[in-house]
Amino acid sequence: EIYELRELLERHAAGIARAVATRADVALLRDLAERIDNAGTDDPQGAFALNRQFHERLCAPCGNGLLLGLLAQVWSQQAALRIFTRSTQGGGQAFADRTSAEHHAILEAYGERDAVRVRDLVREHIAGAHEATVRLLVAGRRAEEVA
Repeated sequence: EIYELRELLERHAAGIARAVATRADVALLRDLAERIDNAGTDDPQGAFALNRQFHERLCAPCGNGLLLGLLAQVWSQQAALRIFTRSTQGGGQAFADRTSAEHHAILEAYGERDAVRVRDLVREHIAGAHEATVRLLVAGRRAEEVA
């Protein structure tokens, strides 16, 4: 449910935000993306916190307080930390590399103020994380059944 809501709400907020984001907003997002890249797989909780900041800052310029409030509720779900940690541990460097490439593609479109691409890339990014999480949860259940 978290991912379904994020796909709807976050892509909309980011699509609006890209039209009014300042150069400083884009620079902050670039810095966060680099910090996430540098966190790698050694610090899943630190990477999670930076990832959350990235997504918050991506949407913040939209200026819609209600939308941002709803997103804050979705982002604050404790299950997200456990899911991200499992995804990072389960996907390792490949997961980190994919996340990095997706963040940088979103940033490129955001900096170009391309609403369609921003919305599509954000949706694809969240959908990919959703699919990876489902795969990991299914694999975890299978491992528990075998044990």
